[in-house]
Amino acid sequence: MADWMWWGVLTGILLIAEILTGTFYLLMVAIGFVAGGIAAYAGAGLAPQIIVSAFVAASAVTMLNKIRPQSKATSADNENSLDIGQVIRVDEWRDIGNGRFVTRASHRGCQWDVELLAGHPVAGNFLIEEVRGNTLVVRS
Repeated sequence: MADWMWWGVLTGILLIAEILTGTFYLLMVAIGFVAGGIAAYAGAGLAPQIIVSAFVAASAVTMLNKIRPQSKATSADNENSLDIGQVIRVDEWRDIGNGRFVTRASHRGCQWDVELLAGHPVAGNFLIEEVRGNTLVVRS
């Protein structure tokens, strides 16, 4: 089998893996493999094929990182959160030391980690002040 066909087979495997995982990074590497296949079809040796493939894949991943929005928790995210200002019921708290208290509580049909920001660790209703990932930060 010709070299360019091997690049095609590897590209197909990567595309299937990308569909199963849902990442764009494997798609960018697959684009690099296509470039390696084109280099092979043009008659380049194995080393130039690999270099072209690696360069195109690295360039594609770099461009993806520049244009793809990163999901970082910011204060703007918290300002737009529908959970901020909502009331949550907590039945008991667990002391984890250094004056910090945590628990698990149901909110909007899901179990959340809850951390006490301010107030007394007693059962009752608490106001959600901040959302940190899957943790609700509350005060009484």
